[in-house]
Amino acid sequence: MAEQQGRAAGTRLGALVRELRRSTTGGLVSTICWIVVLSAIPGYLTFGYFQDRQILAERGVQIVASVTEVNGSRRAPDTVVVRPVDPPYFESTLHRFPDVSVGDRLDVVFDPQNPARIAAADGPLINGSALVVAGLDLLSLLALLFALAAAAELVRRAWARLRGDRRPGPDGSHR
Repeated sequence: MAEQQGRAAGTRLGALVRELRRSTTGGLVSTICWIVVLSAIPGYLTFGYFQDRQILAERGVQIVASVTEVNGSRRAPDTVVVRPVDPPYFESTLHRFPDVSVGDRLDVVFDPQNPARIAAADGPLINGSALVVAGLDLLSLLALLFALAAAAELVRRAWARLRGDRRPGPDGSHR
């Protein structure tokens, strides 16, 4: 069973390589560019998430805040608006938080240089949207592997052209 799956995966990879060799150079360059651009989006979101966590760990200040508003709808992620009990007074929105209601108090960590950067001290590290972005990161890595295969084909073509190699490709055409 495992041997058959291995052969099937090898056959699919071989078909991918044959298709790359048949495709045009412009199409390969375009494919690589689109993959890199689309892969950057979840990477940027993940970087921002971990950057916020790192900044809060380094210079965050823990305070007690009061929940002033709980926003939940079917079309948007749930959010909680909090306001510190003691100065400095500001309002900020939490996107990851424990189960709370209006008037509850909870410990939060905020960045004094940017009070909008805030997190519940005992809140979950990951919520549903973070899991979706993590899944997109995995898909991006797979897409980047495809781009790497396309780039390898471009390098092979360039090398063949530099050597003056005019042998026919796998489909019988001369490039």
